Amino acid sequence: MSTYEKDVYLAIIAGGQGTRLFPLSHPDCPKQFCVLREDGSGSVTFIQDTAKRFMNVGVRPQNVVVITTNDRQEELAKEQLVPLGVIEPNIIQISADYGYASSMLKATEFCSHLNSEAIVINTPSDQYIEGDNFENAIVAAINNVRSGHPTIVGVKINDLNTFTGCGHARYDNTTSGPIYKIDGFVEKPSKEKAISMMRADNTACNTGINVWRAKDVLSTAPMTEVEARLAVYRERCKQGDQVKIENFQIGTAELMGKFPELHLVVCNFKWFDCGTLKSFYTIQKKTPHHKNASIGEVYRTGCLNSLFITQPGIKLFATDIQDCAVVVNVINGKIYIVDVDMEYSQQVRELVEKYSSNKELLLKHFSLYGAYNNSLVETNLSPEVCCGFIGPRASKHQVVPIKLPDNQIIIQVSGQSFEAKTA
Repeated sequence: MSTYEKDVYLAIIAGGQGTRLFPLSHPDCPKQFCVLREDGSGSVTFIQDTAKRFMNVGVRPQNVVVITTNDRQEELAKEQLVPLGVIEPNIIQISADYGYASSMLKATEFCSHLNSEAIVINTPSDQYIEGDNFENAIVAAINNVRSGHPTIVGVKINDLNTFTGCGHARYDNTTSGPIYKIDGFVEKPSKEKAISMMRADNTACNTGINVWRAKDVLSTAPMTEVEARLAVYRERCKQGDQVKIENFQIGTAELMGKFPELHLVVCNFKWFDCGTLKSFYTIQKKTPHHKNASIGEVYRTGCLNSLFITQPGIKLFATDIQDCAVVVNVINGKIYIVDVDMEYSQQVRELVEKYSSNKELLLKHFSLYGAYNNSLVETNLSPEVCCGFIGPRASKHQVVPIKLPDNQIIIQVSGQSFEAKTA
């Protein structure tokens, strides 16, 4: 496979936290640095998969730029990407208050200093893509950028849960394609709006992969504007004002709206944003009949269409769990268990926000959240456990954490009917 010209750069935006994958993802190991999946050939993390995907279609390793927002992210990026050929000086750290769109601009500015004619492919660090048409899409986008048109990569998706969590482009489909002129954007539509858009012929999900010439973008959306907004925000915070950072950041839709003419290449490869446990389940290898997926030492009985994740040293036993995800992780010495109905997986973020705003939930012995007809059974392990339930199926489950005399840890989760007092 031929290598792209030296003026083509890849900017991986890797500064997020991935709260919807909690507790798999957490501050010490955000989603992009978690294992994407395991198979006979070993394991690969989200960010490694992202870098390899673009290197495999021609991006030079020394042309990969990575944006992080704290010391831990920078450390993990170097640990996971330098062995793939990414050079340390291209792994940079910026302030966490930039946001996604401004992070793309910051990466673009960095690339422009390396090469004044740089063409930058911006990509999230937490996607999974399958299909042979990916390279064709990237080549088409690069060629269109050389013709003077910033271009985003879009796909058609049919999963409603994913659709409501993403941004979408409306485009003029009167031409033959596959490249179209964009008419506008819709960010994270409501369920009703999403259903309407899914039925339309002129909408595509924005994969977050955007291609543009650095000098063109920076003349349209200069970093001075970004920095001026953030300076106001930081000064307001310094004065003790309660202000929301979102009101000062440049959003993706706003950024895209600055271009006189923005194009879209509509692709037919399989795309997963992996932003929720449901989408994470979708890409995992599953058992042939019951369609269960597991990472770690998991034992299942009577389970269907479910995802189970546990960590080394913790055995997970699941009985009669259907259409749910159960994730066990150890964070700062405490065991976190999240049991979520797949259709409610977007709400894991809300659970994390509850934990963040109410520290007492995390400090209690035997902490429990979100249950209404279930039980987190109190055992000798209870002081070390925090458990959250989301959605009607999960909220009827029973969880029993046990520490054996030899210090082995077992987590039992059951979907069997029972009468129990909520803990």
